[in-house]
Amino acid sequence: MNPVYDIKEEAEWLRKVRPILLNADLSQSLVIYDENTSFRKEQILHAHDSTEIVFCFTNNHLTGEIEKLSRLRLTPAGIRHAAFTRQHTPYFSMGFNQGTVFYTRRGCSIETPLQSEFTEYGLDIKNIAGYLETFCRNPDGDLDHLRIILCSLISALYKIISAGKLRLCNETAAKICHYIMQNYSRGNLTIVEVANAVNLSPNYLQRIFYKEMNCTPKEYLLRVRLNAARILLKQHKYLIKEVAQMCGWNCSHYFSNTYCKFYGYFPSDEI
Repeated sequence: MNPVYDIKEEAEWLRKVRPILLNADLSQSLVIYDENTSFRKEQILHAHDSTEIVFCFTNNHLTGEIEKLSRLRLTPAGIRHAAFTRQHTPYFSMGFNQGTVFYTRRGCSIETPLQSEFTEYGLDIKNIAGYLETFCRNPDGDLDHLRIILCSLISALYKIISAGKLRLCNETAAKICHYIMQNYSRGNLTIVEVANAVNLSPNYLQRIFYKEMNCTPKEYLLRVRLNAARILLKQHKYLIKEVAQMCGWNCSHYFSNTYCKFYGYFPSDEI
């Protein structure tokens, strides 16, 4: 079993990130994805219900330390996009998803309740999420204000982690989540395939995953698919059968019943 990352290591990483972001030229590094962003045919696309932020850096060739922000990628809510998968690029991602703030770097991940930890540091996460959505629709907005918002978010997360209020998800569980997120739209995705992808037996995978995530991989896959479906339905651009197919269901009737059982109403009520 892979070890859990050291919380102090993550805190140190975030401490180094903040001054780099303060001095970065956002006019050169900022990229905003929209509906017209194209991806390779073989890439599996996914979406979130609020803005995802990806910070990418360059390394100093001599010391190996991060030294420059090379790209700041914003993906608004509902925009389907490919996961960032450049193995040798130092990066981390943040976002807001169904009542939590998530942070992912190098196979480890953190999720924390939306407001409970950040209010102490004067941050209203709902307001920040709303600001980022607005900024993505108006990319000519104030870059310095964007910089301040992101630095404040990183500073608060640094303090929360340093105080030992959060723990990191096990690397193996994070890899399982990542694989599911990249492939949930395929109706033939199986636990055996996921297990093979992370070099574990299906039984061992399920034990590790349940211990870390408090749910089975199958339950996690279902939640990911339903969340993705809900995002697409709220765009009012697709038929129910199209949403079902894009999110891994081969039968739209089964999709509708599953959706109703989970949310308490049918997909047709979203349209």
